[in-house]
Amino acid sequence: MSTVLSATKTDLLRSKLVEPGIYPAVIKSVQQKPGVKDPSTVNTVFTFHIVGGAYDGVPIDFLIPEKAPGFGQELITILQGKPWEGEPVDVDNAVGKKMRIHVINDVYNGRKNNKIDGFLPLNS
Repeated sequence: MSTVLSATKTDLLRSKLVEPGIYPAVIKSVQQKPGVKDPSTVNTVFTFHIVGGAYDGVPIDFLIPEKAPGFGQELITILQGKPWEGEPVDVDNAVGKKMRIHVINDVYNGRKNNKIDGFLPLNS
């Protein structure tokens, strides 16, 4: 019996290292997943795809941990169009929203990867 491995175009683009900079992007999905280090907590994961240029379609995740929701203040402020002061926010309607993301290169578990370091409105 042979072992078969397959991947989607998005799977393959996930490993493409992006030149640090600011890129237009769209939110493709929002999911809640158990925390890796503490499965009793919930992380909200926003998956962005860069739009246009040499990195078109490259997916980059941004995680807001339940234990540190302030990490998402800049993102939620842009999504709401007003400063986020911590009130409950329904983020299900974030899918399809466009904005600009600041991408840097980071190292996680010894591997270089793309990391979102900031957010800007699409038209600013």
